[in-house]
Amino acid sequence: MADAGPGTHEPISGGCLCKAVKYSIAFPQGCWPPKKNNICHCTQCRKATGALMSHILTVTPSQITWTCEDRSFREYSSSTGIFRGFCQTCGSTLSWRNTKTPAEIDIFSGTLDEDVLIGGDGETGKKILMTDKQLWCENIVPGVTDGVKSRLMYKTNAEGGFLGGFA
Repeated sequence: MADAGPGTHEPISGGCLCKAVKYSIAFPQGCWPPKKNNICHCTQCRKATGALMSHILTVTPSQITWTCEDRSFREYSSSTGIFRGFCQTCGSTLSWRNTKTPAEIDIFSGTLDEDVLIGGDGETGKKILMTDKQLWCENIVPGVTDGVKSRLMYKTNAEGGFLGGFA
């Protein structure tokens, strides 16, 4: 994995556990490194992923190319206007989107391929995973997930009340 020039990067890939759903994310000029990634502590992300907190990478829908076998990719409407993408074969949670923000789609970073996260020189994974924002901190598990510090921490979503941050 390498930068393909200033402000761009070669595509990165990911997919579900059973490999029935795969995707590629392109980074045209000005889109690298990713400008928005967060850690989410909300109850719905916990239930959907089985993890105490989720790391998400936000991109535009036009940056993603989906490849699906047997129409395995499905979306579940978890609340009004909110759609969670998953593989119907293995159950992997892949994406999150909100109809109020059609220019954005969140990809669950844990579904990125291993060579993207830890392969090569390690810089690609760092640039994707370094986050400065946490959402839904009202759901942090005391003594467990409260040890993760970031520059910006919000009680609910980014519009839902700034809690503070750490340098």
